[in-house]
Amino acid sequence: MRLFHNKTLFALIVASLALILGSCKEERKPLSIHQFRSEVIEDNDASDLHQKSAEFLMQNLPQNSVSEGQMIQAYTDTIKKWHKDAKVLEEKLNELKGKYQAQYKPEFQTIWPDYFEEHIAAVINTRDKSQWGKQISEDVFLEYVLPHRLGREPAEYWIDSALNMNLDSIWLKEDVKSASEYIIDELSKRKKKFIIRFGESNPNLPDLPFSNLELLSVGSCKELTDYTTYALRGYGIPVANDFTPNYSNINSGHNWNAIVTGKDSSIPFIIPVKDTLGYFKSSHYQLSKVYRKTYSYQPQSHAAFHAALNKSQQRMADFLTNPYLIDVTDQYVPTVDIELSIQYPDANVKDLAYLFVFNNVNWVPLAWGKVGNASVSFTKVGYKAAYLPVSGDGIPFGQPIIFDDEHQPKILNPDYENLTTLKILRKYPLFPRIQGYINRMIGGEFKGANQPDFSDAELLFKVESSPGEYFNEITIKQKKAYKYIGYFGPDGSFANIAEFEIYDRQGNQLTGKVIGTEGDHEEFPERTKEKAFDGDVLTFYMSPREDSCWVGLEFQQPETISKIRFMARSDFNTIVPGDVYEVFFWDRQWYSLGKQTAQSHELSYTDVPSNALYFIHNHSGGKEERIFTYENGNPVWW
Repeated sequence: MRLFHNKTLFALIVASLALILGSCKEERKPLSIHQFRSEVIEDNDASDLHQKSAEFLMQNLPQNSVSEGQMIQAYTDTIKKWHKDAKVLEEKLNELKGKYQAQYKPEFQTIWPDYFEEHIAAVINTRDKSQWGKQISEDVFLEYVLPHRLGREPAEYWIDSALNMNLDSIWLKEDVKSASEYIIDELSKRKKKFIIRFGESNPNLPDLPFSNLELLSVGSCKELTDYTTYALRGYGIPVANDFTPNYSNINSGHNWNAIVTGKDSSIPFIIPVKDTLGYFKSSHYQLSKVYRKTYSYQPQSHAAFHAALNKSQQRMADFLTNPYLIDVTDQYVPTVDIELSIQYPDANVKDLAYLFVFNNVNWVPLAWGKVGNASVSFTKVGYKAAYLPVSGDGIPFGQPIIFDDEHQPKILNPDYENLTTLKILRKYPLFPRIQGYINRMIGGEFKGANQPDFSDAELLFKVESSPGEYFNEITIKQKKAYKYIGYFGPDGSFANIAEFEIYDRQGNQLTGKVIGTEGDHEEFPERTKEKAFDGDVLTFYMSPREDSCWVGLEFQQPETISKIRFMARSDFNTIVPGDVYEVFFWDRQWYSLGKQTAQSHELSYTDVPSNALYFIHNHSGGKEERIFTYENGNPVWW
């Protein structure tokens, strides 16, 4: 089979033939999978790499299916129509959630062999053109450069679009890393305003072709990752889609990219953050399992083993049903191989079993292992986590485990003989990121003035140390009346402040016109000056730039101030007086230790079984809650 490499000429020829043949034109007859494979592979003119590429793609063709029908059409049409207005697009995409049933068709029934011929030729042409192409091993090239699709999205000719980003100077780059950095920088600029949604606000988009991903202005990290993969592979960069189904210490999963530098090595990154090679997540997010999407079928995957056992997949998470995954956890975090005994014979543990992590509400699967004689073997387990061992029927076959200093499993069997007292100050760990937001107020100044430009300002109070997580109350000694009161954030702080209250000499809280730095933050326009005075401790002001910004009130007439109360930007996951809490411990299920109405910023539970896993729930509100153990008088969060 000879392929037309000049698309314009090819289009003219096709158009001419259509005019000549008219209604007499005979439609191409569908090919069997055998005929399809033969037409692509049996090409005597192809180079050796061309032949290997064709064989690689055709080897996996029989299992591949693509989206078709009303659902995928509705999503692609909606994105094309509304992509210029992210807010409207988000509304339209949310309207499509659950509206249509997904439909799939074998891929070889939706395209012709010509498609693969052209795709392979284009990919190899890019490889030969680049200075880094020959540096990539053949195995890496086939798995992480060559593939024409990433999931179940309809196939399309996308490489020309990827190469049409005006990045011609990339061909001067000498290696994969420098070329990657160049493209990542450009992609980050293009997706700078992309709105990331997750959890309940995630529009849950189907797999989308590159043409849609280019236009998309709102979605999840998966869509950003897919877009990046297409774009980089278009330039011959070996890039993978990596993900964790759930971090082990928060209620969230994540998708990101990795430049594949070898069989067992890679460099992770995300967009739209500039210069992110090696950076892909917040430092406090704990990884315990990472999977990598492949094009080729993985006979060692969970799905392959599960299929061989003819088991129902009703209980399994989506990622466990995907046979195109490999486990790359050891490329990210230290891991261990462990073997857990089956503590409860009634758990009906057969063939395969699982390690679950807690997602703030439920236990969810993260890893799988093979069942042996009265035990289960798990490989590449990240040891900075608390796991619950669970059978294929969803029943725990042992108590939760954590790991000791030697990275050996430690079973959390509640000790009813040695009781302890829990003293709890928070319902969720204070992560360094949140502490950093709190510390942004250090160096901030509260000032009073009678001139609107604060040219006559007088310092009322300066924040000399971390203001902590609660309200700070400052007595104002000055007896002078001021028409304007403002908070001036230190450089680098975006003038972050969650709540700002001002009181007169009679103890009345003052109101007035909200004033401050003109404009709103480009990426977070909802974090306006008014948020500092809205009475909601979970909202906050964020100025349009890092430095030299302020927020305050203008009164109708000068007022003498008695005190100022303020709170720093925080997650407000502290124990709040008046809120109702309940603490539980795990022993094959959650058992309540009772409800308490907090009288202070500390909860105390006495006569509690030690060596257990605990969980705290706030019945009065909030979503962020975690499991913990209790060691040396302090909670250890998992």
